[in-house]
Amino acid sequence: MSGMLASVGSLAEARIALGAGADIIDLKDPGQGALGALDPDTLTVIAKALKGVVPLSATVGDIGPDDPALFEHIRRIAATGVDIVKVGLFAEAPGPGFIQAINRAVAAGIRPVIVLFAEDYRGPAGLGELLSLNLTGLMLDTKDKTGRGLTRLQDLAALGAFVRMSRQRGLLSGLAGSLRYGDIAPLVALAPDYLGFRGALCAAGDRLGPLDGARAKKIRAAITRFAMIDAEHTNCKREAKVMAQWRNKQKDETYNEQEIEARLKEELPKWYYEKGWIRRKYKTSGWKATLMVVNTVGHLAEAAWHHPDLNVSYAFVIVKLTNHAAKGVTDKDFELAAKIEAVIQWQPGADPAGALEGTPDDPRFKYVKYD
Repeated sequence: MSGMLASVGSLAEARIALGAGADIIDLKDPGQGALGALDPDTLTVIAKALKGVVPLSATVGDIGPDDPALFEHIRRIAATGVDIVKVGLFAEAPGPGFIQAINRAVAAGIRPVIVLFAEDYRGPAGLGELLSLNLTGLMLDTKDKTGRGLTRLQDLAALGAFVRMSRQRGLLSGLAGSLRYGDIAPLVALAPDYLGFRGALCAAGDRLGPLDGARAKKIRAAITRFAMIDAEHTNCKREAKVMAQWRNKQKDETYNEQEIEARLKEELPKWYYEKGWIRRKYKTSGWKATLMVVNTVGHLAEAAWHHPDLNVSYAFVIVKLTNHAAKGVTDKDFELAAKIEAVIQWQPGADPAGALEGTPDDPRFKYVKYD
């Protein structure tokens, strides 16, 4: 499940983000650029207060890729006690100096996450030797925090490829860059390790403003909710394989139990399978209505020349379908069940554009108990 990275500029903001459920606290100065660095003293105070409570990352600042002091910047930030150091690649491709600085950092036991920028990113081919280093992770972010966000600069196909590429190399993957609430669902579906936020967590959506606990909790809850929906969708895709099998059935070919359950779930969710039959219980207002349901089913069965069994009581009718000749459930059963369902559950009064009024909402005229 994707986690939430919250970028904060102080210990007070870090505590707000932690209370909202952030999975990674990212320490930066949003007023100093895309990866503005906090001063080492502030970082040390926050790291001492929260060390071991939540993973901490910190940015080194908007340092050029050929800056000869890049390694010293990385080393100084790592010395504050944070777990991860985020280093931006402010170029389309890493040069020798950048590679050397990152390699030295790794050799020194520092855990670097390389931040790539959507404005420049053209895929893994341009990263060359960088991907062969023992990195901790890769993040795709944006340089311009006042313009288009990540999902406007890179389409979902490219972002999905980035996440997969990171995963294949055993690296953490992160997506960030002026992300808003509406970006969460499509990005969670790509299954990055974390989504990074700053502006969306702040009052009035202003990344330079103070962190807002309510906004942060809303973002955290959305990530969890959409991740659960995506997990359910993944299960549905597995079921689709079963559905593909039953869609190719011949007219009198019987279905196995798994195929029956899958087709009922998709086409007839109120029906269920039990002991060789597909079944449906229709509740009514009483005996008169029950007989009307029985007559309706009888007419449809005779017209179809395929006959169900019925269990009839004062206020309900259970319809049971199977193909006796084929010794199992076939397309005939599903087709007749669909027709019965459509007719019994027809509610013309529920259509505001229709001319028919439907059964009056009056106990004297109650008929089927619709569900």
